Parts: sequence; structure tokens; C-alpha cells
Amino acid sequence: MMWNTHWKAYLWQAQHPTRTRRQGICWGQDERSVRLSLQIEGYRHITLRSAFQLPMRRWNPALEQRWYEQVATLLSKTSLLQTLRLMPHLSENAIMGKVSMQLLSRIESGMPLWKAMNDLHPHFQKADVAMVRSAEETASLDRTLQRIAQEQMHKLSYRREIQTALAYPLFLLTMALGSLWAMSVWVIPSFLKQFMQPSFALPALTQWVLAVGDLIGMALPSLVLLGISVALTHHVMRNHPLWRRWQTWWFKSQPSFWWNTTSAQARWCSTLATALDSGLSLSTSLHMAAQVQPHPQWQQRANQITHDVSQGMRLALAVERSSLFSPLVWHMADWWESSGGDPDWLQQAADELQRRNRRRWKLIAKWSEPMLIVVTGLIMGIMVLAMYLPMFQLGNQF
Repeated sequence: MMWNTHWKAYLWQAQHPTRTRRQGICWGQDERSVRLSLQIEGYRHITLRSAFQLPMRRWNPALEQRWYEQVATLLSKTSLLQTLRLMPHLSENAIMGKVSMQLLSRIESGMPLWKAMNDLHPHFQKADVAMVRSAEETASLDRTLQRIAQEQMHKLSYRREIQTALAYPLFLLTMALGSLWAMSVWVIPSFLKQFMQPSFALPALTQWVLAVGDLIGMALPSLVLLGISVALTHHVMRNHPLWRRWQTWWFKSQPSFWWNTTSAQARWCSTLATALDSGLSLSTSLHMAAQVQPHPQWQQRANQITHDVSQGMRLALAVERSSLFSPLVWHMADWWESSGGDPDWLQQAADELQRRNRRRWKLIAKWSEPMLIVVTGLIMGIMVLAMYLPMFQLGNQF
């Protein structure tokens, strides 16, 4: 998770360069980093009074993408140290400025940028840190950061499009399920109580609706408790070996179309293109791309591609033998080799796969709305018919 980090907010008092006494809140992992951050800003005679946990959920992928983009823009005009010094003043978000100051304090103490980013994990992903390390060695840091920012922007845009396409159908589904549950548990049983007499037999459809309502009323609390129990068990035992083995078994029992998705193939191509463009070797790039999908079978087949390529096999043939990718990826990998290693071919494959996935989700969202309305209408009609059938039957007896 991106937020499992133990950062604290420190209350401090210090003397400003203007010889005025000031106080405030600064956050970091330890007192040393906080003192360095304040000293860089010019404060002297620093006193740290207390500390409390700082929630890090405000640092999200959108902030990370904007941080990469702004740093890459500044790096094209000035040095890395000056860029990090300017970030707190130019960035519109205070957390971006604080992260930049934490990096600056480590870089001025002699760390390279990639190691400083690694110390701030989980702020930065391991794959991005590895690409920054390669970029520093090849003196292409600004271009690599811009490429990482573009890739993350594509991911965020793709995620927003999917969320927008599915927002209304999910809202409609939630409202329909809630209404059906309320009708089944409360409305229909209370209405039909007046017909429950020993001398009067309810119609078969009404009895079936009542049985389904009773089942839903008993099963829903149990399902809620089961979900809460599973979530708590995962939170408490997520690092236990037995729990990890159970997760591995559950992952392996999933059908292939659950984990070998178009989105996973697109992320593989995009990560591989970004890593190659950053100057990493093909084997290292393939190893990084294999981690985009946590499923064991995916990683096993993706690592097999890395092994085949390291043994001298062509990338296109290794990709085809893995039975993991669509023919589009095979052809793009072949053209990548024919073009002398231009990563744009792999990025084009990622873009095309993402476009296909967007079209698929938009089609699902388009047809799910009328289907949900029709299904909800049918169920409501059955419920209304089940409520009125006893009245018709009672009227026929008289």
C-alpha cells in the first residue's frame, strides 16, 4: 500500500534569519530529517517539542504525477538542487513541497536522487525509482521524469474514464438492490400478514417471494459480518506465512481471463517502453514489467519471457510462446526489434490496448443501464403481482 509509512508531524520552535522567533509544524520520519529540513530553510537554534502521526492518505497518484511533471519541467532549465528548492514555492500543494524538501535534505547529505526516493518509499514506486537510478547514470534525468509523468497521466486518465463510465450503472445497481431488499424484507411481509390465515392458502408465486425475502433478510447480515471478518483477518494476518500461502492458492485457482486482462497487457507494454526509454537493459526492463500484475501465473509466464530473451531468443518469439499477449503485442515487439529498439512501438501497443479496454468498458456501461432498468422492472413487477394475487384469490372466493 502507498500509505503504510510512519511519518510524524513535529511541533518546532526556531530562530529565523531575521532574528525573530517562529514556530510551526514540520513532518518527517525522524528528528534528524526535520532538523535538516528546517536548517535548509535558514532556521537556527531549533527546538522540537513533540510529535504526532501524520496521515499520508493525501499523497495520492495524482499528486505523484504532478510532482514528476513539475520536477521534469524545472530540470530542463536548472539543476536538481535548485529544482527541489523551488518546488515548495512553485507547487500549489503543500505535501509536494514537503516531499521535495525531504529529498533535498537527503541529496545535500550526499545521497543520489534514486536513493533519496527509495528512502521515502512508499511515496515512490520501486519501478520508478529503478528508472530514475538508470537515468542518473546516463544523464537523462529530465527526459526520464517526463516519461514517467506521461505514463502516470495515461494511467490516471484511463482510470477516470472507467470510473466515469461505470459511475451511473453502479449507482443504479445500488439503488435497485437497496429498493428490492427493502421491499423483500419489510414491505411485502407486512402487507401479506393480513392474508396469513389457516383457512387461506397463499398463491405459489407469493409464497416464493416471501421465501426469497426471508432468505435475503437472514443472509445479508451474515454476508456483511463475513466481509468484515475477512477484512479484519487480512489486516491482522497479512504478513503471516499461512495467510500468504492461502492468498497464493486463491490466486492460482482463478481462471485465466480474470488475471490475463487487456489492462495488464497494456501496463506491461507501457512499463517496458518507459524502462527501455530510460536507458535500462532489455532484461532489466522485462523483469520490471513482469511485476505489473501480482498474479503468480502471470509473473511466472512473464519471467519466462525474460529468461528466454536472456538465452538469446527474439523478444517477439518469446512473447508469442508465452501465450500471454494478444497478436498485436507480438507484431509490435517484432517491429520494435526491426526498428533498432525504438520504444515508441511498444508504447503504441499499450495505447491501442488501453483504447480497446476503454471501448469495452464503455460498451458495458452503455448496455448495462437499460438491462438493469429492465431487470429491476421485471423484479418489481413480480413483487407487485405477488402482493395482489392474494387479493384477487380472496375476491374470487366471495
